[in-house]
Amino acid sequence: MASVFKFLMVATLGVFSRCISFAPSFILSLLSMYLLYEIIHKRLHTVSPKNLYAIFLRAHHFYHHDIYENLNHGVTSPIWDIVFGTFNK
Repeated sequence: MASVFKFLMVATLGVFSRCISFAPSFILSLLSMYLLYEIIHKRLHTVSPKNLYAIFLRAHHFYHHDIYENLNHGVTSPIWDIVFGTFNK
């Protein structure tokens, strides 16, 4: 999922930067990625998962909300939870 975000960020930045200068295109790219992140976060809470990865992400993230708020911060991937030591199976 992180590679999807990276691709979308680069693609968005490339499209915006052809039309306007770097700073506004960078800001628009960040806002676009944040919007996508929020959409995924909302779907984790409102839509039943349909594949194993989505089931894992939902359980991983709900642990953060329902059991222990200092662990499992990742919404789209547990990678940074593993890196920063906040991952709990």
